[in-house]
Amino acid sequence: MFRRTLPVLPMMLSLSLTACGDELDPERVPPQSVWVTSRVGTHSELRTVSYDLLPGGYLSFVREGRPSLGACATYAPHGRLGVDGDSTACMVLDLDSAVLGTGPKKFKVAGQSSYTVEGFSTAFTPGAGHSPEIKAAYASISCEAWDPADAVQDVSGRVVLEENSDTRLSGYVVATSIGKTVGCAFGDKTEVNIRFDITR
Repeated sequence: MFRRTLPVLPMMLSLSLTACGDELDPERVPPQSVWVTSRVGTHSELRTVSYDLLPGGYLSFVREGRPSLGACATYAPHGRLGVDGDSTACMVLDLDSAVLGTGPKKFKVAGQSSYTVEGFSTAFTPGAGHSPEIKAAYASISCEAWDPADAVQDVSGRVVLEENSDTRLSGYVVATSIGKTVGCAFGDKTEVNIRFDITR
């Protein structure tokens, strides 16, 4: 199976790819994928991995019934699912519960997320222009080798709900997180370009 995986990128290239969140380059982050960049070896070397299997979204209810939208995709280093080493990367967005079922919406994401292992809690500090309906936003990676650590991320991008009814939630997330991922904390930068279609 063909993998869109770049081995090692020089630091100068990585600096040229600083993302605005809502302006991802589809040549670099194609639709239906999550790209995770992590440091390898010395601080002058970066490795970017494309998560492009099973792209889509989920909706869960956490923290006193607050809806949480995840835009995710999976990476399988051996070319197929179910083998050791699989991991899933997501951009997680906690929503105001009043948002669901109120029709199409567009939201801007801009702020800083601080995840604390003690209590598994996330605090979000909104930045300029951030939509207050997005209560928190952060990038996470789930894998077998769980590596809990505190994480601070600068998150930017947009969320578009094209259908937002009592029975369906569909749209897309285009966003960037700069900082350690939550969970398997081997990412330093996460770029998400994912469509979702969720039956409620």
